[in-house]
Amino acid sequence: MKEYEIFHDESKKNGYWHCFYFIPIQRKKEITNSLIEIKRKIAPKAGEISVMSS
Repeated sequence: MKEYEIFHDESKKNGYWHCFYFIPIQRKKEITNSLIEIKRKIAPKAGEISVMSS
């Protein structure tokens, strides 16, 4: 069975999103880096961008 971490993500700048990600632990760094890169492209003026583990 795969192990996952749950991440919470939301933003109210340049639109709004709110969601939870279930990220496989063995791919955590790769996936979170990709999410941060995508968010920077979508909302480059949104300030600090992060993906938080819960």
